Amino acid sequence: AIGDLEITNTWAPLEVTVDPMEFTPEERKEYLKSIEARPTGNYTQFIWDSLREEVKKGFVDTHVSANELDKRFGKGKWVPTNCFCFEQANKWRRIDTGRKSGRNTATRQTEKLNMNTAMAPTLAARTIVRMVRKQPNTHPSHNMLAKGLKIGGEDMPNAFRSIPILLDYLSSNVVAAK
Repeated sequence: AIGDLEITNTWAPLEVTVDPMEFTPEERKEYLKSIEARPTGNYTQFIWDSLREEVKKGFVDTHVSANELDKRFGKGKWVPTNCFCFEQANKWRRIDTGRKSGRNTATRQTEKLNMNTAMAPTLAARTIVRMVRKQPNTHPSHNMLAKGLKIGGEDMPNAFRSIPILLDYLSSNVVAAK
C-alpha cells in the first residue's frame, strides 16, 4: 500500500506527520540498476518457485517484463519491490522488502501495533495451571492438566499476500525477481 494505512481502531493511534516519499526518475533508474546487478544464489530457484505458487493461488499475476509493465502503468510509473531469501528452520523463506525501493517510507502507519511476545503462550499456560490447581481435584479441568497442555503458534505464510489492494496501488506491488 502507498499512503496512509487504514485506521482499524484496534490499536493505539499514531500522529501522522511525514509525507509519503515519491521516487525521482534518477532514483528509480539507480534502484532498477541495483536490482539488475544483484547476484543470484542457491535461493534463486526458490524465489521463482514461490512466485509461481502465488500465481497458482491467485494472489498475483504471472511474470511480466519491464516493457509490459511500462505499457500497463506508463513508462517509469511503476516501482518493483525487492525480495530476498533466508533459511529458517531448514527451509527457505522469501521476504519482500520495500526498504530500498522507498515503499516502506511511502506507507504511513496510522496506528501503533502491539503484538504478543514469544513468551505470551508460556505465561498463558502458567496462568491456566495456577487457576486449575485452585479448583477441587474433582473438577474436570484437572483432566486437561493430566493430558498436558499443548500450545503453539501458527505460521501464516500467505497472510499478507492474500489481502486485496486498491487498483491504484498495483503499480507499487510489483516484485522484482532475477
